[in-house]
Parts: sequence; structure tokens; C-alpha cells
Amino acid sequence: MTTDNRSRIERVRRALEEVQANKHVFSTETYTQIILALMDKQRALQTRPTDGGQPVEADTIRLVTVMFVDIKDSTELAQQLDSETWKSVLDLAHQKMAEVIAQSEGEIGQYLGDGLLCFFGAHRSRGDDAVRAVAAALSIQQAMLKYASDVQQSYQIDFAVRIGISTGRLVVGMVGGGGKQEFLALGPATNLAARLQTICPPSGVLIDSPTYQRVRNNFIITPQSPVQLKGFDEPIAYYSVEGYRRRSATQLTRTRIADVELPFIGRQVELAAFEEVWQNAIEEEQFRAITYFGNIGQGKSRLLQEILNRAAEFPATQICLVAQYEQRTTPYNLIHNLLVSNCNINDTMPVEEVEQRIYQFIKELWDGDDHEAVAAIMGYLAGLGFEDSEHVVSLKQGGEGQERLAYRRIAQLFEYLAESSALLLVVDNLHWADEYSLDWLEYLAQALSQESAVLISSARPEFREIRPNFLQQIPAYRAFDITPLSLEETQQLVDTILQQVENVPAKLSEIISERAGGNPLFVEELLNMLFDNGVFEQIDEGRWKINHYRYTTTLSTLPSGLLNVLQARLDDLPPAARHIAQVAAVIGYTFWDTPLCAILNVEDVDNELKILEDRGIISISQESDFPQTRQYYFRHSLYRDVAYEMLTRTNREQFHRLIADWLHNYIERHPKYLASLAEHYQQGGMYEEALETYLNASLSRWSGGLLKEVLTVVEHGLGLARNVPRERALPIVSRMWVLRARTLNALNRYEEASAASASAQRLLEELSPDLMLEERIEAALTLGEAYRSMGQFQDALQALLQAYELVQEGDTASHISVLSAFGALYLYQGDLAQSAAYFQRAFNLARSNEEPDRIPYIMTNLGMIAQERGELAIALNYYERVLEMNRKRGNLYFQILDLRNIGSIYRELFAYEQAQAVLEEAYTLQDYIQFEDPLTQVNQALVWISLGRKQEGLSLLEQAQQIESPSLATQFNVRLAYIQGLAMLGEYRACKEEAQQFIEAATNNAMMR
Repeated sequence: MTTDNRSRIERVRRALEEVQANKHVFSTETYTQIILALMDKQRALQTRPTDGGQPVEADTIRLVTVMFVDIKDSTELAQQLDSETWKSVLDLAHQKMAEVIAQSEGEIGQYLGDGLLCFFGAHRSRGDDAVRAVAAALSIQQAMLKYASDVQQSYQIDFAVRIGISTGRLVVGMVGGGGKQEFLALGPATNLAARLQTICPPSGVLIDSPTYQRVRNNFIITPQSPVQLKGFDEPIAYYSVEGYRRRSATQLTRTRIADVELPFIGRQVELAAFEEVWQNAIEEEQFRAITYFGNIGQGKSRLLQEILNRAAEFPATQICLVAQYEQRTTPYNLIHNLLVSNCNINDTMPVEEVEQRIYQFIKELWDGDDHEAVAAIMGYLAGLGFEDSEHVVSLKQGGEGQERLAYRRIAQLFEYLAESSALLLVVDNLHWADEYSLDWLEYLAQALSQESAVLISSARPEFREIRPNFLQQIPAYRAFDITPLSLEETQQLVDTILQQVENVPAKLSEIISERAGGNPLFVEELLNMLFDNGVFEQIDEGRWKINHYRYTTTLSTLPSGLLNVLQARLDDLPPAARHIAQVAAVIGYTFWDTPLCAILNVEDVDNELKILEDRGIISISQESDFPQTRQYYFRHSLYRDVAYEMLTRTNREQFHRLIADWLHNYIERHPKYLASLAEHYQQGGMYEEALETYLNASLSRWSGGLLKEVLTVVEHGLGLARNVPRERALPIVSRMWVLRARTLNALNRYEEASAASASAQRLLEELSPDLMLEERIEAALTLGEAYRSMGQFQDALQALLQAYELVQEGDTASHISVLSAFGALYLYQGDLAQSAAYFQRAFNLARSNEEPDRIPYIMTNLGMIAQERGELAIALNYYERVLEMNRKRGNLYFQILDLRNIGSIYRELFAYEQAQAVLEEAYTLQDYIQFEDPLTQVNQALVWISLGRKQEGLSLLEQAQQIESPSLATQFNVRLAYIQGLAMLGEYRACKEEAQQFIEAATNNAMMR
């Protein structure tokens, strides 16, 4: 951003502050228009490119609600009138419809002769785009019914419109050429909206399923029989909108999913604070106030709802005030919504009836002498009539003094309510309240300072910037920051619903809870998605079952409700900050400022990142992995997902390539980012570079002992290989299969390892026989290890002989590996002498030829031979030396095995405290790399029994018995440990029975013999 542009933005900001400070000088309408104009100017400056040119709007992918409006039988109607008359009829209809669209913050994409193509959320989402679209459709139909009456009277023709609405992800941008372009949102939803209007009855509104899911709580809707529409393979479910659904004046949020009541979870500190404040207000007859601050979806409205529910038992009057996004610039929107919700007012109601309902509502609250004046003043301020009332004559003349007098009259009503039975004022969404409403609210707080009244409100964190001194004049004012629910609390919320579903996958509760990140709204939307997409199928009243096919295809998708809400949250950002969030999302959940600057070719992005921090979208890390950079992360993964999905594929690929270029320069010093680099290459369409980098990433993780990560990275690489020419991919893919087999062996998954080894061998056979000899030997050795571990010793021997035949003269490393493999085979067969001879030869060869990487494995096996012979001191010396080597190499997997071996020696030496210490370290490393070793567990169990923790030790032995291990050696040692444990516990009868069964099994098994 240029210095000149920054100064322009600063001038606009100062102008905004000046207008806000002197708003009493302007009329309400003028003030609002000036503020909106300045805000638009500020947004335009913030998106101006660094070269000073005009901002160019790039194509984006957005969740958009499309509305298609068409005049019924327009061709026939046009033939009944002359062209000029028909055009005037159409022009006036378009004008009336356009006014409704504009009032609903939609936009007209195209005038289609006799109809309109309209978008909600195409340029900017409001979070309730579908609701506004349907509300606009109903208003259009209402306006057109009145207009049709005029047309009928003037021209004797039947005029009516049909409306179809659909919601979906569309590509949004400019189309056309040759100097003529227009804005469109293209995709299936646009086509479906057009098709729905063709089957819509005159004056009707039809919507599709995604729209229905977003608006069902706001409107009365009737499902229709699915219909086959042109251009769509499957029958389309659709619905007819009948009208508005009335909502309780004290119902702030939904508390049910699929007719199951969601419990209120957590927030005990916040509830206790309210109860304390309420008690103090009653006892001291003093006004009290609390504001709960929290990011989107963290349960602010749900907390206020719970307070209302609990306070229903108190002898108090409850008044709810709710600010709404679409009315955030409407003067006195809090009073407006108070009257609309309590008086059941709608847009089609005659003004006389509106006024009468407001009079009646105020009279029911307060039958004082001034109730008519208060009703008129509140109605007038809210824009709900009373233009001719004698009580607003002076107010209409304007001026701050007149507003204060109006506030004083309204305060009388609330003072009466507080004096009568105490008063609980609940205000939701302060961040969307307009300046006038906030002024009135602070005046009211002062007026009630000596009354038994409490004001409970909620706001997003940015409200502190909008109104930093809000209610600070109240001595006992308190503010609380709502934090995310804990994982346990989130799972409790999820399980409330899952308990109603049969055969729920074991991990589903955990998956939803982790993905929701402690955000209750995200939990609700994720669960709603599973119901709406048919993952949960109803089988009875209040009971569902899992559709496993839909489960696998749906779980990874982003719920449209969340997409809409978070898209709106991002749209609320200054465009420059939103663009930074999108590019950061391409980098990943974790990102850095330096590559952002490099990719966007700007000096810094500090201002934009600060905005994202302040809005609660990102946070800064205390340390950065890369030098001279600041590291950030998205506070919730779903923000990253939505920002990323708003970019078109072309833009994503370009950014991924640029990020890969930057990351490549640092990768030698930061190999843990190799997998990330490979993903950027892949997403950028650089498939060959990606495949090679996936191989390097998997080798890096293998050297660190991160076995499960090795498999994950290898799977990514193998899945990508089809995009690379076979002759170039074959050598890399072969190495990946060898590494996969080695990793599976290490994880005791021997059958899979043997299959992977065989696959590697088949691929290697496609190459020239003199190529990749090292990999061919490794594949054969890995196959032999798998056979050996499964007790198939003859097959193992054949595989080792195959490897031996491939070793070339002078290939010392392969010779050492083959000797070690033969040593391991003899050790498994119990021939300690032959095993020791092979390992000793391998050790001497490795030491004399400076092959240090081979030595730790050899020494470990020499230690095992010594331990079998009872030479515990020698064995311990081997194990401790190997542990030191593996610590220097940083291989966590081998460190676990070393610590287990050392622990077993200490246990045999009766040094139980030392054994306990090293085994606990092994457990810590196991947790870190997510590896489960039954032999570490049985050693721990025997140590516990020796230390007197008998029941815990026995329980651990029994658990180890239940772990299915494909390794016969592991099964052998686990069972022996169990027999030993029974003997140590004095359970001799059980010990004898287990021993006899073991001996019987051993007679038929070579390894056990």
C-alpha cells in the first residue's frame, strides 16, 4: 500500500470520526447516508493496488443465494397491449421489484426482458443471505399483488410473477468481452433457480433444499413432491414458502436440533456472575450491567437465553432488545426490533394497524398518563409510523435537546417497570446496534441508576473498538470474555444428539468436537449438515441410523450454514485484509508475514494482519520457525477453509506455486516442512516436483521415527503419482513402496509389509536389471523380515537368499544389511551362536568401513543375544550405547525400543525404580509419535507388580493380552510375561494352567519351541 494511499485512508478515517462526533447537526437520514458514503470510500481506498491503479475485482467462489423472477405469460400479455404500453408496465414492475431488492441488500445481475436475475451474497455476504432473499421474494409478491390490481384496472390483463430461489457455491465475476461486461454468478444454483420459477404457481415462491435448510426457522414452508427438471440427473426436492414464522419476543436463539433439545453446557462462571449481579441489584436497589464478549458462534446468544430461562422464576419484567446485521445502520434499530417482535408487525401491515398495536403493547406494560406519548415517540424513532402524532411534533424539528427529551419520556416506562417488580434488560448483538440505539441505551442506564434493574448484553470483541467507553459511567459495570468450550464440554454437547442415532462410528463425536474447536455454533451446523444431507436417516420417532455411504462422502465437506456465516465474517473485513486472509489460507493453517509480502509484492502487511488479529480471525505465535519472520495461525481451522475456498482454482494454483518458491529456499534447514512444500507443489500443478518432495518428506520422517507420518506422506505421494509420466514416476514410486514396507514392519503390520514389499519388487522389475540395486536388496530384506516376524522362516530364508544374490562386490552397506538379516533370522529361531556370529561379522564390517548408520541395529541385536544368555551387564552396555546413538540421530521410534530394552534389564536386576523411570520416558515418546508397543507395556506391568502396585500391574498385563500383534515373537513374550506376573502375584493355579496351555501351543510352533 503506497504512502499516498495510507494518507487518504487516514483522512477518510478522521472525517468519519468528525461526522460521528457531530451527528446531532444532521438529520437522521443525512447522517446515515454520509456515514455509508465515507465507509464505501474507505473500502475502495483499502483495495487500491500498490501501483495506484484502480482495483480489479477477481473471480471468486462464493456461497450465493440466487433469485429468478419471471412474469407469468409475458408473451401473451405483450400481445394484448401495444409495445409502448407494455414497456411502461414492465418498467414500473422492474422499478418496484428493484426497490425491494435494494432494501434487502441484494443486487440485480441481469434484467431479462420480462424478469430479473438477482443475487444475495455475491459481492458481500451478510450471513443471512438466504433469509433476506426469501424475505425479499415475499415482499416482491406483496408489491406485485397490489401492482397487479392497478394493471388489471387500467388494462384488463392478469399480471403475476413467479419466483424461484436456489443456494449454492458459484463462480462470481465479470463475463463478456469487447468492452461489454456484466457481473454474474455462474453455477448449478443459477440454473436451478431458473427452473424452479418455471414450475412455480403465480404469485408463489419456490426454494430448493439448501435454501430451505437456511430459512426453515424463519418462514412457514410446505414441502413439495420431488420433480425432474431439465438439466438435472436426479429429481429435485423443493418447497413452497407460505409466509413468515412468528418468533417469541424472548427467544434469542434455537436450542433444538432434529427436535432434540440441546443442553446448556459450561459457562458456570458467567452464570454465577449474573446471579451475583442480580442479587446485588435487588438488595441495593442499584442498576447493574454485564457485557459478555465472544467471537462468532461462541454461545453469546445461548448464554443470554439461559439467563432469560433461569430469570423466568424471578419476580421481574423481562425486556429483550436484539440488534440485527441488516439493520446496523438503521436509526434506533433496538427500539424497532423490540416493537416489531412484541407487536407482531410485518412489512405488509397498514400503518394504522402498526400504530394501534404499538399503543396496545405500551399500554399493557404501563397504563400511565404518558403511555400514548411514549408509544408515539418510540414508534416514530423506530420508523414505524406516528408521523402525524402531536407527541412528535417537536421531535421532528430535530436537535440533540429534543432527542434527550424523547429519551426522558421513554425512560419513564422503564423506571415504572423497575419499580413495579424489578427489570431485566437483555440486549443481544451490541456490535450491530446503531449509534442512536447505543446513545439511548446509555441514557437509559443512567436514568435507571437508582432502580432494581440489570442490563445483560452480548457483543463481539470488535465492539470495544466501536464503543470503547460503553457503560463505563456505571460504577459496577462488568465485562466477561467468553472462551471456547473445552473438548469434554463440546463432546457432551455432540453426544446429546448422537445418543439418538444408532450405530454411530466410534470416532464421530471426537471428529465433530475437534473440528468445531469449542464453538457451539459450529457444532450445531456440523450436526445439522449430517441430518440435512441424509447421513442420519430417521427410522422412528426421535430415532435415526447412519447411512454409511453418505457418511464417508459428507463428513469432510463444509456445512453451507457455516460457509455463509464465516463468509459474511470475512466480508465484514476491509477488502485488503480479506485478501491477505485468503492468501494466508493458501499458505496453510500456520503462515508467516514474509511470504505474504513476497507473494503480494508489498513492503509490509502489518496493518491488515493487525485487523485480522483484532477481529479474532488469526493470532500471532510467540516464536517463528523461520528467521526474521512473524508466524501466525488461524484461530479456527474453518476460517482458513472458507477463505481458501473463496479463491478460484486458477488463483489458488498461482499462489501455491509462489509459496512453494519461497518455502524451497528454507527447506534444507527446516525439513519438517517438506510435506507442506510437496502439497504446495501438488496444488500448484507441479506434480513431478511434488512427487520427489513427498519421497524426501517420508524419508525425513522415517529418520525421525515418526512412523505414522511416514505412511501418511507416502500415501499422498502414491496418490499423486498418476499425474506424473510413468517412466519418471517409477523409480520414485518404487522407493516409496520399499519405505512403506519398512514402516509397516516397524509397526508390526507384517502381512501388509509383505504385500508392500512384493509390490515394490514388481515395480522394480519394470526397470533395467542394473538399476536401483540397493532398493531391490532392501525390498527383499524387508520381505524377509515380514516373513520372519510371522514365523514363516523358510519363506524368510528364501527372501534373504534373493537379497544376497543381488549384492555386488564392493557394496559394503548392502553386505552388512544382509548379514544382519541372517543374524536376526537365527535369533528368532533360537540359534544364539549362529546369530551372534552373523551380527559380529556385520559389526566388524561396519566399523572397518565406516558405516555408522548400520551399527545401532547390530549392537541392539548383540545386546538381545547377551540378555538371552544372562549376560545382563553386557546387554545393558550395548543398549545404553545404542540409545545415545539414536538420541543423536533424533530417531524417536528406535529410542522407544532402546528404553524398553534398558527397562527390561533393570527389571531383571531388581532395579525397579530405574526401570520405572526409563519405561515412563518410553511411554512419553510413544504418545508423541502415536505408537503402541505391547512389550513396553508388559515390562511396565511387571515393574508395578514388583513395586507393590499389584492390581494395576495385573490389569496392564491383561490389557496387553488383548492387543492383537501379528508378531509371533511379541505374542510369545507378552504371554510369558503374563505367566510370570501370575507367579509373582501368587496366583499359582492360574499360572500353572496358563503355562500348560503355552507349552501345548509351543509344541506346534517352531519359534515358540
